[in-house]
Amino acid sequence: MTTADEANSSVSSFIEALNQLNLNRKLPQISYTPLQPTNSTALSPPSSSSGQVPTQHPTVYRSIPELMKAYRCSYEQVVGVYMREALNSWKPRPLSPSETQEFLAATRRRLHRIRALEDVQDSFAPLVDPTTEDALFVARVDHRIHFAQIFRINHLPAEILTNIFRLVVWSSNEPRKGVQWRLNLTWTCRNWRRVALADSTIWTAIWFQAPHFERAFAWLERAGTAPVDLRIADTKENPLTLQTAAELIDRVFVKLSNIRMIIAVLVNWDPIMYLVHALGRVATLGIPMILERLELHRSGAVYVQVSDDHAYAPFRQPMALFGGAIVPSFRHLAFNGVHLDWERSPIVNLTTLDLRRIPLERVPSLNVFRAMLANNSTLKKLILDGAGPKWPDEPVITLKPIPMPNLKGLIMGDFSLAYGRYVFTQLHAPNIIELTLMNLMIEDYSAFFKCLTPKLPALKVLTIYNADIAAPSDEAKKESLVGWLKSIPNLTYLRISSVSAGFLNFFLYNPETLEPAPDKPQKAKQIICPKLAYLEYHEMETDIISAWVLKRRLLGSPLEKVYVGAATAPNVKPEHQKSLFEAFGGVPKLFVLRPGSKSPEETRLLLA
Repeated sequence: MTTADEANSSVSSFIEALNQLNLNRKLPQISYTPLQPTNSTALSPPSSSSGQVPTQHPTVYRSIPELMKAYRCSYEQVVGVYMREALNSWKPRPLSPSETQEFLAATRRRLHRIRALEDVQDSFAPLVDPTTEDALFVARVDHRIHFAQIFRINHLPAEILTNIFRLVVWSSNEPRKGVQWRLNLTWTCRNWRRVALADSTIWTAIWFQAPHFERAFAWLERAGTAPVDLRIADTKENPLTLQTAAELIDRVFVKLSNIRMIIAVLVNWDPIMYLVHALGRVATLGIPMILERLELHRSGAVYVQVSDDHAYAPFRQPMALFGGAIVPSFRHLAFNGVHLDWERSPIVNLTTLDLRRIPLERVPSLNVFRAMLANNSTLKKLILDGAGPKWPDEPVITLKPIPMPNLKGLIMGDFSLAYGRYVFTQLHAPNIIELTLMNLMIEDYSAFFKCLTPKLPALKVLTIYNADIAAPSDEAKKESLVGWLKSIPNLTYLRISSVSAGFLNFFLYNPETLEPAPDKPQKAKQIICPKLAYLEYHEMETDIISAWVLKRRLLGSPLEKVYVGAATAPNVKPEHQKSLFEAFGGVPKLFVLRPGSKSPEETRLLLA
C-alpha cells in the first residue's frame, strides 16, 4: 500500500525526471526556471525489482516512454500531473505591471525554446531523434499550461468566449467528461457562468439517468428552443419503472418539436414501450418534428417479450412508429431488442437502419422488409445482428434483389448459413466498402462466401469477429473462400477477433493454383488481396499474427501497420514484439488502438 508521503515523493521524482529529460545537454538550454513540484498530486510510484517503493533518488530515465512505463501512466496522465503541479504552484491574482512583464518575458522564452527545439527536429528530418522529441513534448506542455497566467481570457468579447466554450464542451469523446466540463464552466467564475448560461447550444446534449434527473431538466430549460439531443438510461440495479418513465417522458416531450436525437438504453419493456407510445403523439396531435435519429436499446433478456394481456392496453399489440406519421427529417433508426408494427410504420429515406436481437416472430415479414429496402434507397449503413426479415413460407428464387446504390456499410451477425444466404440475396449493393460478419460458428459457411462472390468489388474494410473458419476439407470449400477473396481486390484494411489461423491462411493462397503458400514462401507474381496494408487484431495469439505477417512480406505484399486492441495489448509480451519486429523485416509497425476508436487509415478509407 502506498503511503501519502510515498505518493508525494513520487510526484517530486516524476517532475524532476521530466525536467531532466528537458535539460539534456545536447539540446538548447532552458532560459527560464523549470517547474518545481509542490508534492500535492498523488501518482503511483515506480517499483523496484523486489516490488518495494524505492527510497533513494529516482533513476535517470532515458525517454518519456521509459518514464511512463516505470510510473505506469499514459501520455494523458503525464500532461495531467504536470498541469496540476503547475496550477498548484500558481495563486490566481491581479498581476502588477512588473509581474505582467515578467510573465510575458517568460512566455517568450518558452516560445523561443520551442522554436529552437523545432529547428533541431528539422535538422534530423526525415529521421526522428527521441531525445529531441521528448524535450519538445515537455516544452510544449510547459508553454501551454503557463500561457494561461498572462492570457486575459475574461477580457475577450462574450461571443469569442462563447465559441471557446463550445469548442471545449463539444470536443469531449466521453459523455461523463462532457457533463463535467459543462459544470466546470459554470463553477469557475461569475463571468464564465453568465456566458455559459446565455448560450443555449452548450446545453443541448442532455443525459437523463438517476439520480440526476433534475439537473437534466435544468439543462433542457437552458437549451431554450435550440435542437436537443437526449440520452435516457437506467441500470440493471436501478431500472426505471413505468410510472417514473412516464413522468419523465411526458415532461421531456413538452419540447418534442425541438428534439433532434433520442438514444434510450433501458432494461425493461415498460419504459421502452411507453416511449414508443408517446412518440405516437406526432400523428395524433400533428406535432411538427425535427427528429433525425432514434435509437432504442433494451438491455434486458432478449427472450422476455411483452405479454398480449399486458395491464396497460396500448402495450398489448405492436405499435406503429410515430403513430404511423412520416417525419421528413428522420434519417437514423436503431432498434435493439425492440419491435414495432412494421407494416404500419412508414420508414422511408433513412441513411442508417440498425436492427438487432429481435425474435423471428417479431421481425418484419419478407414483403415488408423488401418494401423497407425499396423505400430507403438512400440507405448508407445496414446492420442486421440477430434480426432481419421473417423466414418465407415459400421459395424466393424468383424475387429480384432490391437495388441499394448508396449502401456503403453492411454488418451481419448471429445468422445461420441458410438465413445469411437468404438475406443477402434480397439486396444488390455493389458499392459496399465496409463489411462486418460476426459469430460464424458451428456450420460450414463456405457456401455463404460463395454467395458473396463477386458482389462486393468495392470492398475496402473487412471485419470478422468470432468465426470458426478452418482450413478447407475439400476443393469446393477451398474454391469458395479463395474465390471470394479474389473477388475483393481492393481490400485494404482487415480487422479480426477470435478467428483461426486457417482463415488467415486463405490470404496466403496462390490465386491461380489455389494452393497454400509453403512454409518458406518466395515472392509471388500474384497474391490474394494485393492492396491489403493494415491489420487490426483482438483476442488473437500474436504468434499466429507474426507468422502470417512474415509470409505476406515474403510473398511480396508486406503490411504497412498492425494494430492491436488495448484489451489484447497486455498479452503481447516482449518476445512477441520481437517476433513481430522480425516479421516486419526490422521495422517497428505495431501500434496499440484505444477502445472504441478507429485507426486513421480506416477513417480515411471510409471517407474516401
